[in-house]
Amino acid sequence: MLDDMKTIGQYFIRARKLGVSCLFLVQSFFSNDKNFKLIRRNINYLFLKKVAGLKDITYIMREYSLDINKKDFVKLYQDATKNFTDFLLIDIDAPPEERFRINFDVVDVSKMKESK
Repeated sequence: MLDDMKTIGQYFIRARKLGVSCLFLVQSFFSNDKNFKLIRRNINYLFLKKVAGLKDITYIMREYSLDINKKDFVKLYQDATKNFTDFLLIDIDAPPEERFRINFDVVDVSKMKESK
């Protein structure tokens, strides 16, 4: 298993530099395995379905600079995952106004801030 994670980590490093997208599906965002951390550091997109709790949300916000406060991020996540088939897509490298999507539809989070 450890060798598999190391190989997958290498794919993520090389693929990103070549403009190739890799998909890595996990049930938990948490792992102290160095290869799993390597994969997390080299992603371009993060698809979120149901997470275990706010601890996961906080960890994701800490891992990536998302330019959104926790309250707005939690609301966005809850709105995006209301329905079983829906998801929140985070484009890590996109400008802030295009970073968040419910399914594949861009959500302008600046409007969330204006509505307060």
